[in-house]
Amino acid sequence: MFERYAEASRRTLFFSRYEVLQIGGLEIEPAHILLGLLRDKSPLTRSVFARAGLSYENASEEIRARGGVREKVAASVEIPFSPAVKRLLNHAMQEADDLHHTAIGTEHLLLATLHEKDPLTAPLFERHGLTIDATRETIRQMMQDGIQLSWHARGESLNPHDVIEALKTRVQQFGSQARPGAEDVIARIVRDLDELKQFLEGPRSP
Repeated sequence: MFERYAEASRRTLFFSRYEVLQIGGLEIEPAHILLGLLRDKSPLTRSVFARAGLSYENASEEIRARGGVREKVAASVEIPFSPAVKRLLNHAMQEADDLHHTAIGTEHLLLATLHEKDPLTAPLFERHGLTIDATRETIRQMMQDGIQLSWHARGESLNPHDVIEALKTRVQQFGSQARPGAEDVIARIVRDLDELKQFLEGPRSP
């Protein structure tokens, strides 16, 4: 099930299980996933949280207060995913597919956590101004600005589509600052990159 998950996102799920042991619960829930994300140090998600002013400490304190006293389980017990987290993991896969990413990273788990609208996490997100559309756009912009994806940080394979789109963005950004008369050259490079992407994608079925 988790073959496609990057090391950072697997680490987040490990942290999430640890959070269940710490604050109580019989299942891994979206709130535990959020705390796992806040524990991880992947550059992109860390930057999103920093911009929003959301820290592990304040999120943990509020989740504990809202969740109340919960039954705790032994560390040796298998802790299942709740139905909400199962939906969340499916959303994470869809987010990765929509962004044409080969691996499921922490950025996709974050978007999926926003999508789920869990009663323990939604008030936190709302107060810190984190919405799924705005966060998705922030992630796209950070990628264009060169902030490393969680799965690229571990040397995992790059999707040619991602590489070409990043090159196009950089070329277009350069074009906006280039000397007058460079527009035709920039446009030709972008067309060449589009042709390369089509070639790599192969012929499409009629």
